[in-house]
Amino acid sequence: ATVNSAGATFAGMFNGDVLTVSASSASFADKNVGSGKTVTASGLTLGGTDAGNYQLTAVNGSGTGIITKAQVTGVSAIAAGSKTYDAGTTATVSNAGATFAGMFNGDVLTVSATSASFADKNVGSGKTVTASGLTLGGTDAGNYTLTASTGSGTGTGTITQAQIASVSGITAVTKTYDGTDAATLNAGATYNGVLGSDSLSFTATKAAFGDKNAGNGKTVKVEGIVLGGLDAGNYSLASNTASGSGAITPKALTVTGATAGDKVYDGTLAASVTGGALNGLVNNETLTLTGLTGTFANQNAASNIAVTASGAALLDGTGLASNYTVGNPSGLTANITPKQLNIAGITAGNKVYDGTLAASLSGGTLSGLVGEETLLLSGTSGVFGDKNVGNAKAVTVSGASLADGTGLASNYTVANPTGLTASITAKALTVTGQLAGNKVYDG
Repeated sequence: ATVNSAGATFAGMFNGDVLTVSASSASFADKNVGSGKTVTASGLTLGGTDAGNYQLTAVNGSGTGIITKAQVTGVSAIAAGSKTYDAGTTATVSNAGATFAGMFNGDVLTVSATSASFADKNVGSGKTVTASGLTLGGTDAGNYTLTASTGSGTGTGTITQAQIASVSGITAVTKTYDGTDAATLNAGATYNGVLGSDSLSFTATKAAFGDKNAGNGKTVKVEGIVLGGLDAGNYSLASNTASGSGAITPKALTVTGATAGDKVYDGTLAASVTGGALNGLVNNETLTLTGLTGTFANQNAASNIAVTASGAALLDGTGLASNYTVGNPSGLTANITPKQLNIAGITAGNKVYDGTLAASLSGGTLSGLVGEETLLLSGTSGVFGDKNVGNAKAVTVSGASLADGTGLASNYTVANPTGLTASITAKALTVTGQLAGNKVYDG
């Protein structure tokens, strides 16, 4: 303590005299803040105008004094507890290591705060923490006060990465069958454990379908996942593998070299399609092309009629037919030739010699007509090989022609019948005006 003689009372001093006192040392009863605290002084010495007129009977004395609170002008090195990333800046502080500017050696102070926050939300160590609403504690807290400027303090703390338990919802870009299991991934995914509105993306070193074959809802295995995006540094992955889904669509093949076959008129649109090679097979795989049929644009006899192919199908070879589709060939044409008819039941009539080759014909029906179609036969004529009388003489038929009936004559041809015979009989003559010749009697 520092002794102040103002107000000191001197027992034995006469009224009007002036004395002061000083002390070689003085001390409070304890160090703690308080008023009216007992102060013990020693080594007292008188002073003042009348000091020479008095002597002290004792060199010790006592009095009272006040100890006011010392000021803590700053709190630093506040320790913040380590926390796992939670997308927020809230921190929890502790007393460990805090430094109090203005605290005397040997005193014990602690500090608490109503709130504390990291400078930002992101993962890191040695991150600045600002605490506010500070309150002193500890054994000597009553001896100190915080200045207005020390209502907050700073320290450091650590935010560790939060964990993404799994990455799900991964999808592969739909691809056409190419003979491999390689997959290309779409960007979207679900990150199980991501917080708030944090933004994450990912890359992977490998993505593969479960097998190479075409199909929907196929499993895709993803390996070597690495997080990306604005908040990737705040997270770690529990596993860098995942599974997703995707589709491989069959590859479309084309058919070249197929031909439509010509046919004889049969009253239908049916056409035959043969040959054809498959173009577009992967990795030298082979398949069998089957099922091709054709349909003429119309059923009537003509040249270069358009033929529509249909029914193309695939059978497994060294490759799987299910990995491909096939289109029907186009641009096919073929001919429908007229159907040849025969004439049955036609006969050549016998005649009496008339000096001509002409032979009469009768009867005759058309054989070979399609379905219930009918035609008209006309124009047939016959001739003998010569004009002379004879039996079973050969008759040649010509001129057979067709006319539309319920069917079209243009869909048919007709052959003149052969093997006909007939007879030419001698013509009977009558002799008139016959004369007998004169002769000599001859007995």
